[in-house]
Amino acid sequence: FLCRAFAYDRVTKRCHWLSFNSLTNGVRKKQDHAFDLYEKKDYIRNCIIGKGADYKGTVSVTRSGIQCQAWNSMIPHEH
Repeated sequence: FLCRAFAYDRVTKRCHWLSFNSLTNGVRKKQDHAFDLYEKKDYIRNCIIGKGADYKGTVSVTRSGIQCQAWNSMIPHEH
């Protein structure tokens, strides 16, 4: 289980771990005032800091629309 966010239920005063965040496909965006959503910034950050080795965001294309190369691939370019 990979915790990407958690929601705090104000009524029951409990936290609920979530394996998804607000950027995950299919997530309902409706705000619920009974819950506070806290997201790990590593999973909602859509920019690369430094060499990007710890990047966990959702961007997978370049600014010009070209598909990004996988981190573990040396094709078509070496690192």
